[in-house]
Amino acid sequence: MLENLADACSADGQHDRAIASYEEAVEAWTRKWGAAHPRTLRSRRDLAMVQRAAGRHRSSLGTLEALIGERERADGPNHAAVLSLRYDVVAGHNAAGDHVRAAELAEQLLTDTARVRGRGHITTLNTRMQLTNAWRQSGQYQRAMVGYETLVEEYTRFHGQEHTGTLAARRLQGFCFSERLDCEQAITLGQALVNDRIRIQGAEHPDVLHERRNVARWREWADDRAGALQDLDLLLRDHEQILGAEHPDTLDVRGAVAWTMLGESTAVRAVGECTTLLEDVTFSTRLLPTDTDYPQRVLDHRLVNIDADWLYRGSRRTRLHPSGAHSDFLRPESAHLLLTLAEHSR
Repeated sequence: MLENLADACSADGQHDRAIASYEEAVEAWTRKWGAAHPRTLRSRRDLAMVQRAAGRHRSSLGTLEALIGERERADGPNHAAVLSLRYDVVAGHNAAGDHVRAAELAEQLLTDTARVRGRGHITTLNTRMQLTNAWRQSGQYQRAMVGYETLVEEYTRFHGQEHTGTLAARRLQGFCFSERLDCEQAITLGQALVNDRIRIQGAEHPDVLHERRNVARWREWADDRAGALQDLDLLLRDHEQILGAEHPDTLDVRGAVAWTMLGESTAVRAVGECTTLLEDVTFSTRLLPTDTDYPQRVLDHRLVNIDADWLYRGSRRTRLHPSGAHSDFLRPESAHLLLTLAEHSR
């Protein structure tokens, strides 16, 4: 019961309540079955994951490292659970922005997982992806480009062209090109990925919408604002039909439409869009529990921060925020900012 409550709170972005529920679950299972029982261990890992989602990275890493020590003593260093927990630690350091430490741990884990589970095992490939992400997010683009190319080849070889890992590696490859300011290549890769995801997952799948959002963003970064606006208008229509007008992703796309129009001599329409966006964001925010960060959580690592976007426009050599971009279009104060900019641009 406690775990179900914790899962529901976590899914809604109510991380404080989820953490409290998981902590109660860990205590309950420890009293009933002991600290080494599988259910207790599972709850402790779940606790670490929600601590990370809440931004409590130090607590999350501490929980995971304690788990690793206990599992190694009980099952040995080569046990699948130990390797999975070590992967969680690597991902945790990446999420915390400590990409140097993440890369160090990922290299060690990659050697061990390849030896124990095989080069083509999904844990091995996922570890390689975390390593490559750490290179990209720390600005080592040349190493990252080679890493993503290898990842696409390895995922395809061992799991096929339609595997989620293959598709994810292709997405990250596009991000790497865009962050190197080679937006034309990013657009080419992104559009090909959109087409393949439509064939594999269907046109209304969330992943398809996310890939289309990426392509539109890269068109704007390539100074093709007219093309970006055309893509965004179609994307906004589809978001409203598929997800609804008040869904966080829909609101973000509407914000992107307004933002793009500011540079396209369409300020009158931008004012109207920004006004509607502000009203909807304010309304949607009131519908959420007071301790939730649902909109921010949904868009984490997918959508671009207004400030990062502004820096990009100000200097084509400016790199995106290294700790992972977030969308701020879903905050009322940012919608106010867009509206002010639109009004001044008329």
